[in-house]
Amino acid sequence: MHFSQKMRSLVVIAFFACMALTLDQEKESVCCKEVLSKKITVPITGFRVHLGRPPCVKAVIFYTSEGAVCSHWRESWVKEKVTELRKLQVTECSQNVKCHNIRTFIQLCFSTRPEGS
Repeated sequence: MHFSQKMRSLVVIAFFACMALTLDQEKESVCCKEVLSKKITVPITGFRVHLGRPPCVKAVIFYTSEGAVCSHWRESWVKEKVTELRKLQVTECSQNVKCHNIRTFIQLCFSTRPEGS
């Protein structure tokens, strides 16, 4: 096999591996089809903003001790909680010794999913 054929084969394999990983991650992600306006009373461990692509709707997904909760992104309490959690993430990260380089810093500070999920 020539070098270019080997390289082409590796590119094709890498492409399909990436596609498989992407599809697998999409299966695990939460799709909000409805949102709650009611304030969450259980501890929140993380969050992420979920952009609405049919059949999913735009929402803020809060990760709690009892699972994921889809909340309406326009609710004032949701905006306040997101601001609070972002400030907490930046504060925790700036005090964390793991932030030894910029890549780690960005990953720690801007990752909104709780560890282990």
